[in-house]
Amino acid sequence: MRNKKRLLPIFSFVFISIMACAHIPTESPAAAFFREGTSLFNDGKIDESALFFRKAYAADPLYAPAYAMLGRVYLENGDTYRAEMFFRKSLALDPSNTEIYGWIGDIYWSEGDSAKAIEYYEKCPKEDSHYSVLHFRLGMRAYQNGRASFARGEFEKALTDPDFWGGHFGMGLMAFADGDPTEALMAFHRADRTDADPDVKYWIAKSYRALGRDAEAYLYFKQFANSCPPENELHSEAETLAEELAPALTGPEAPLDSTLIIPFEVADHDVLEVGVFDLEGRLVKSLFEGWITKGDYSLTWDGDDSEGNPVENGIYIGCIEREFDVKLIPMLLQK
Repeated sequence: MRNKKRLLPIFSFVFISIMACAHIPTESPAAAFFREGTSLFNDGKIDESALFFRKAYAADPLYAPAYAMLGRVYLENGDTYRAEMFFRKSLALDPSNTEIYGWIGDIYWSEGDSAKAIEYYEKCPKEDSHYSVLHFRLGMRAYQNGRASFARGEFEKALTDPDFWGGHFGMGLMAFADGDPTEALMAFHRADRTDADPDVKYWIAKSYRALGRDAEAYLYFKQFANSCPPENELHSEAETLAEELAPALTGPEAPLDSTLIIPFEVADHDVLEVGVFDLEGRLVKSLFEGWITKGDYSLTWDGDDSEGNPVENGIYIGCIEREFDVKLIPMLLQK
């Protein structure tokens, strides 16, 4: 009897542990491979991710998401034939995944078949990002053909997804064409805060130039030129305009600050980015990024880059960037 009493608590503990484990949800092998592949894909490791998506559908041939992501892999690599093949396989397994219609639409659009592309895009619900992409593309086509009224309507539809840069960019183009560079600048800055096309920086520069703010225009023309290939038709123009505007930062009239102090005032709660750039528009060091409360502030640059290495003497640009505007402080580093 004594031995039975001693075993009872042990048995109860084992029974409770088994029951507890029985309620822990388990992830299928296909889902686990898919999760790993998606993580790699989002990190830009496209080819590595493909291996895990293949493992996912090998573990479960009916696992539709794996086929969809393999379609994304092939689309990223420019193989539209295989991309469409995997997209259609995924749709056959799960017709409810309407996002795939947008990716198929992308394929037809890249091949110049606008009618077929629109047919697939229109199968996407408005909350799908492809809805905004479609209307931005239609708006750009109308804008380039001089159909301003139609373009404006399409750009407004593209704003359905506020995190998509295209709608903001399009409305900036409309404002600039209307002779309102201030409104255009706000729209272009909104676009620039998302994963925008490099052309946005060109138009930010154009807006600052129209407002007579040559230093800011110089910085953005340089950033645009550094972010696009030389064969871009606007590249040489941006370099030429930057050279014309350079005296605002490097000329004898430029208000160079040798203290390396960047002062700024916050009238209310705000989101700021404060950093130092070189004359090519490249970030040398970030000094602050985030929310900040009301008050007067100043940050001092120590003359080092982001790795803590001292940089060469010369002219640098202190930059205070807010949501819709930047303020520049040309600085002279002399060690």
